[in-house]
Amino acid sequence: MLAAELVAGLGMAGADAGAYDGSQVLGTEYGPLDGVFHLAALDAAADPLLPGGFAVIRAALLHKPAWFTVACRAGDDTGAGLAGLLRSAAREYPETRVRLARFAGVEPDAAALLRELAPVKCVFDAPGPEGAGPPSPAQGTAPRTEYGAEPVIDLTPTGRRAPLPIP
Repeated sequence: MLAAELVAGLGMAGADAGAYDGSQVLGTEYGPLDGVFHLAALDAAADPLLPGGFAVIRAALLHKPAWFTVACRAGDDTGAGLAGLLRSAAREYPETRVRLARFAGVEPDAAALLRELAPVKCVFDAPGPEGAGPPSPAQGTAPRTEYGAEPVIDLTPTGRRAPLPIP
C-alpha cells in the first residue's frame, strides 16, 4: 500500500516511478536511478533487515541515486543497525542524500516520506526532551534549528522532524 502511494505521489510530480521487491538486488539492467525508497524494514513481522539486506542497500547505492531513503519503525528490531549503516553510507556516498526515516508512534505515511525529498533546507522547531515534538512549557521557547544535513530523522506524532546527533 505504502509503495503504491509513493509511486503515485512521485508520478504526480512527473517522475517515472516503479516498485520492486525489497529483497531484490538492483543490477545494471535497472539503469540509472534518481532515487530509492527502501521500505522492507517497515514490516514488523519480517526478520531484521541487516545483515541480510546489506547487499540490496549497497547495490542501490552503487547506482548513485540523488537520494536514498530507508524507512523503519522506531524501536523495531527489523530496523536494527540501520542508523549506523546509513550514517556510514552518507559519508561514503556524498553525492547521494542518504536518509533513515524512523516512524515513531505513527503509521508510515507516504506524504511524510515525499516531504523528505524537498530540495531546500527547512527550519523546524527543535524537539522536546524525547525528540517527539515541541518542548514542554517549562522548557520555554524552542530554538530554531536548520534541518537537512542529518542522515537519521524521526517522523514524530506531531509531524515534526527531529534531527538526531551523530556521535
